[in-house]
Amino acid sequence: MNLSRTTRTETRVNLRMTGKELLELLRRDGQAIPKSGVDVTVRVPGGGDWSNMNLDIDDDTPIQISFTEITTEGT
Repeated sequence: MNLSRTTRTETRVNLRMTGKELLELLRRDGQAIPKSGVDVTVRVPGGGDWSNMNLDIDDDTPIQISFTEITTEGT
């Protein structure tokens, strides 16, 4: 008899980042971004309440990044 066992683990990761945090990350990466006079926005496509407007990426409207990490172990 040949028995194998596999364990699969899924981890959901959610990250929220403000515009200030994004700029700091880019600066730490070596990007020459000024300390003042920089706007971080996202353009909303047409068709809704905020259509064709720029939204500031700040505490009220952060960038949201989500992904799933999957690991498999077994023999």
